[in-house]
Amino acid sequence: MNRTQIFLTAAQTKALDSRACAEGRTRSDLIREAVDAFLAAPRPKTGAAMLALMSKSSGAKLEGFEARQKAWRGDLSKRLVRLEASAPRLRRKP
Repeated sequence: MNRTQIFLTAAQTKALDSRACAEGRTRSDLIREAVDAFLAAPRPKTGAAMLALMSKSSGAKLEGFEARQKAWRGDLSKRLVRLEASAPRLRRKP
């Protein structure tokens, strides 16, 4: 095993110690179990999925996220078209 140090809030430490005592286990054992569970879980494949997970834990609002993302991409596409039109020498040759 490798030794690792982490910083926990006072509330996290208190809750962790309380659970460890109730289960007759060590704090380290519970942390290793939590890390194993985290690493075994599938990772989200998109930014929207990651934001959805964050919203569940932090209360972040995702209302209209898809619309804002689509508008941003559309604006980027328009800018690219204007840039290509204004700088023909920069176009790639087929």
